[in-house]
Amino acid sequence: MTQKIELHTASEGGSGTELPVISIGVDNLDATEAAVRAAGGMVVYGPVTESWGLRRFHFRDPAGNLVNVVDS
Repeated sequence: MTQKIELHTASEGGSGTELPVISIGVDNLDATEAAVRAAGGMVVYGPVTESWGLRRFHFRDPAGNLVNVVDS
């Protein structure tokens, strides 16, 4: 398995959302969302398919950081 790392700069998170601290690409967005919720994570946006085609959701980690999870 090859890991792909990308660096992006932005001033907002897209669709008027707050800028996430980190974005994580996953193979199964639905299973990841279920795992986040089962672990007590607070999903604060989505899941949604954005107008530019990206499917994603945001959640807050235990420290309150916004994490962007995208279907890769």
